[in-house]
Amino acid sequence: MQRKEIIYNFPKLKIIENFLSPEECNWFIQYVEKQDLWKFSNAKKEYLADGKDFELVAKQWDNRKIDFNKLYWTKKHAELYKKIYPIMLSAKQEISTFFDVSTKNFQLESWEAVRWYYPYWQGPHLDYIDPNFDRKNYDIDMSFFSEDEEALYRRHCTTKHMTGMIYMNEDFEGGELYFPHHNNFELKPKPGMLVMFSGHAENPHGIKQITKGTRYVHTTFWCKDPKRLSIAKFPVGYIENYNSQYFENYGYLNKYWE
Repeated sequence: MQRKEIIYNFPKLKIIENFLSPEECNWFIQYVEKQDLWKFSNAKKEYLADGKDFELVAKQWDNRKIDFNKLYWTKKHAELYKKIYPIMLSAKQEISTFFDVSTKNFQLESWEAVRWYYPYWQGPHLDYIDPNFDRKNYDIDMSFFSEDEEALYRRHCTTKHMTGMIYMNEDFEGGELYFPHHNNFELKPKPGMLVMFSGHAENPHGIKQITKGTRYVHTTFWCKDPKRLSIAKFPVGYIENYNSQYFENYGYLNKYWE
């Protein structure tokens, strides 16, 4: 199917329809469900700053997200990585071009599969917060962003400069992506659609509640300054392997699936 590109200015966002084929989307869904990998990435207290972080993350994401960075460390599922690695590189090229960032300094921060089903939803939120963020400098409604949430983001969301999402299906109800500060701009996912944007402080976005079915998405977050990628929160013995998941342009990635 022919790709179709659509660019919006408010919010700054690009859509590529048919970025993946229906066959690729179906394969992705069938693989992650058949392998039942959803519990693998459940929150672990030793990787989070405090008990409150653990409770928030576990409540929202347990049994719904597969962290491909952590899964990579197992050196298993070669069939999966053989499929998703070139998809990730293709998405990287599209996203770095759209945001005019050199691919040399544009690195994968995290990539994951996420499934959404009733009663899950996500209110307006950010994907990225600048370390020097000061809400007083923004002339927009920040009521959605409490001081507790700001502290959480400062601990976990200072390297997710850009966001890319590839939707895998449409046989569900609800689940629209929306941007409340841009006249409630709303996007209905389509299979194979790549959406790219920056989830910074002027671009809060949310996901409407799923009311029927399951919504599958392959999400990538990108860092435009690799030196800021931090692995300090991971325990000794985990660091060397976790670090190898990043910096593919520097030759650190072990492509064990080839």
